[in-house]
Amino acid sequence: KTKQIMARLPAMMCMCTICFATAMEAPATTGNGRRAFLSAAAPAPDRSTHKISHNVVPFVRGLKARARRQIRENRVEVASEIYRTIVRQLPEKVAIPTAELEDAYLLLALNKQRESSIKGARKAFGDGLRCVPKSPKLLTALALMESKEGNLRQAKSLVNYVMEIDPARGAPL
Repeated sequence: KTKQIMARLPAMMCMCTICFATAMEAPATTGNGRRAFLSAAAPAPDRSTHKISHNVVPFVRGLKARARRQIRENRVEVASEIYRTIVRQLPEKVAIPTAELEDAYLLLALNKQRESSIKGARKAFGDGLRCVPKSPKLLTALALMESKEGNLRQAKSLVNYVMEIDPARGAPL
């Protein structure tokens, strides 16, 4: 069953490319004129022609729902593959809102922790922070993971940094 799902992922990507063929018409901007997409860690094609399609958010949320189902069925490797698809392959085709990308990196890192791969989780957090710099959500989750791993100095410095960049989020910490 897992192999069947993994085999369908490339087909889903082809479907995504077709669905978002019109998403290549204008620069990706938010309402305030800022770029809506920050480049991923890996070198990628020129995204200046990408635009956020109104269909991309439901599509990404649907992929995340599939990943959650896989986790409930104890198929965490398949869930990781779906999250990797969201953060690595989709941005090459269409601009994804920063909040959705941030969530996908967080979910990938948490899933790596579920797989007992702390090194993989750190890599996912690092990739996410390169893509969404100064993300209080990612930094807070990374601080929590580091504290669980016994790296209290690292965790404390991350919490202090979160409090600097987002005092409202850092207050409960």
